[in-house]
Amino acid sequence: MRVLRPSCVYTSAMGSLFAITVTLSACDSPTVFRESGIPIITKPLAYQAPGEDAVASGPEVDSSNDPLGDGAPDDLTPDDKGEPDTLNRGAQLTRWTFNSSSFGNGALNYASSAKESSQSIVMDNNTVTIDASFTQVDRPMITDLFAQGSDLKSKSESFQQNSSASGSLDILLVVDNSGSMTEEQSNLSGKLSPLLSFVDTSDWRIGVVTTDPKDGCLRSLVSKSDQNSATAFQTAVNAGIKGSGNERGIQQAVAGLKGECNASGSWLRAQSTVAVLIVSDEDNCSDGKGCGTDPWASGNYLTDYLRTIRQPGINARVYGLIGHPSLSSTQCKTMASKANIYAAVIDETGGSWGSICDSDYSTTLQAISKDISVILLTQFTLKNAPTAASLKVYRNNILLSSGYALHGNVVEFEKAPPAGSTIRIDYEFNAAPPQNEFVLREHAEANALTVSLDGIESKAFHLDAAANSIVFDAAPKATSIKALYRRADALSKEFSVGAGLDISKMTVTVNKQALAAADYFYRKNDGMVALKTPPGDKAEIGISFEKILAHRLDYPLFLSADASVSSFDSNSGAVIASQRSENALIFAAADYSPSRKVTVRVKSNESWKIPLAETVLAESLNVKSSGVRCERYQMFGNVLNVSACGWSIGAKVDVGFQYEAEHKELFDLAVLVEAGAKSRWKVLVNGLVLKASDYNIENGQIRIANLPVNAKVEVEMQAQ
Repeated sequence: MRVLRPSCVYTSAMGSLFAITVTLSACDSPTVFRESGIPIITKPLAYQAPGEDAVASGPEVDSSNDPLGDGAPDDLTPDDKGEPDTLNRGAQLTRWTFNSSSFGNGALNYASSAKESSQSIVMDNNTVTIDASFTQVDRPMITDLFAQGSDLKSKSESFQQNSSASGSLDILLVVDNSGSMTEEQSNLSGKLSPLLSFVDTSDWRIGVVTTDPKDGCLRSLVSKSDQNSATAFQTAVNAGIKGSGNERGIQQAVAGLKGECNASGSWLRAQSTVAVLIVSDEDNCSDGKGCGTDPWASGNYLTDYLRTIRQPGINARVYGLIGHPSLSSTQCKTMASKANIYAAVIDETGGSWGSICDSDYSTTLQAISKDISVILLTQFTLKNAPTAASLKVYRNNILLSSGYALHGNVVEFEKAPPAGSTIRIDYEFNAAPPQNEFVLREHAEANALTVSLDGIESKAFHLDAAANSIVFDAAPKATSIKALYRRADALSKEFSVGAGLDISKMTVTVNKQALAAADYFYRKNDGMVALKTPPGDKAEIGISFEKILAHRLDYPLFLSADASVSSFDSNSGAVIASQRSENALIFAAADYSPSRKVTVRVKSNESWKIPLAETVLAESLNVKSSGVRCERYQMFGNVLNVSACGWSIGAKVDVGFQYEAEHKELFDLAVLVEAGAKSRWKVLVNGLVLKASDYNIENGQIRIANLPVNAKVEVEMQAQ
């Protein structure tokens, strides 16, 4: 019996920005397609009878543990740097259910007066249906801070010293969320109190990010004012272990400070003290080499950025819970690599560190808290940068001649002034006059720009796109001006699906809403689908189309193989040459034309007898004439006898049915090639257990010969 192949569905994930699903009108197993030079390795799904689902159950393989796409799970080996092996290899691995048949719907007509059966065919193409998905870029949010000029050239600022740390404190916590960090996250998650032990009276905030860039630039923001801050901190720190094994702590520290993926921009406050705490059992970029020549491969990427917003070592320091280079492998058994890069940044900024292998992080966190409190108690940040010669520092109105130093706009005391004392600082500064125009660092998207004056949003400005500046009607009387805007990068409106394709039936959706056909088109020369209007930031774009593979020359034939068939053009009546091959009819390429209608006819020797192909399912027959259904027909072999229906000569009979479009004896188990040799198998057909000699398993596939039509195949695999 010649078998016609049904549609097969394949899916290939191409990263977070692009995925393809392929549906073939005719396919074999397995298959490799290549679109735009990208190989798509495909595996067939299980087939099932109409209304019955194929089943594949058992433990799922978490593809998120292979973010680099190198085929090897990251940080998830059995001896995972001290982590236990959690894979239960003795349990049932998986179970599949298949059907040997797949079905289609067919129809025949019988003209009783002519004793003639006929079948209609419409010529079409062999096609592959491709569903491609894309994600629009998410343009970064930029925060620009400006200090308004002043007509004054001298100033006096006073501070009241408290008994404990006060002022604004912004802590960024960078948590490694790769596969080996379960115990470390748990160790840290309940330690908010030790971290705040010396700074709990300050106005503190803690931003949390992971070491995986795909998690964004701010996982959570925990503030002193939060009602359940300890619970929020615990939730934020327990970031899971599905992150990339190429930990990019330096990149993520800068991303967290910038806040470019946040709708509200950077969460850092003006004149706050900044602390960065990195928690990881590996070095930056895994072993320090995983980022190649990317700028964040070096610790300078972080220290250089800190210099643009603070003074590293003065009011910005980096701390760590890491595998420090001074630790031996016996001192820290669970560190995956020594953190040379992290350690260098900590040293450069004057921070401190503790071992990631400690059973309790409290002591380290208390030491970090103490160090930060010293900064808050000894440093006083001025609104302007004084000229050194003009600086005068008073404690309780007594002029001091020593015991302090000036760092930009920060006055730092060698020892914290006594609690309750008043510090007054008089100084002169190089004042620029008040301005009404401020130039932005990046080009701004006009529709995503907000401006605040001393924290209050203002509308009294416009964007000068040519000068890339915000211009006020009059110079604002605010001390600080904050501009938050989306960087005006170009949004994509062209998406590649492959050049030189013959395409039909294309649809395009944006955020699941279909676009009108006039709003997009396909350019065959470069393979781009071009949209009239670019979708917005982070929009999901879906492109579905049928790619024409070749003209289809063979079609299923529902008339008996014992009958002689003739083919005619349905419109002109012209004879069309055709060749029969079992239950298929094959036409010559020269006779093909798209949508050509063909009528296939068979003459019967006896009235009311309709010869059917063996692929037609007798139990699915639906026999009608003039809309009246007959249930009294009979089947003799492959011949349908409708004489008992009682219709008069001249009646036209319509016969509908299901037919077996494909009969399978080979099924893809989608398991590793070597699994068969290491496993026990149980195979059932229609509930009966087969002997091992009745089937063969090789290269992840099972072959069962002589399966009946629509047989239910069940396969179980268990480890030895």
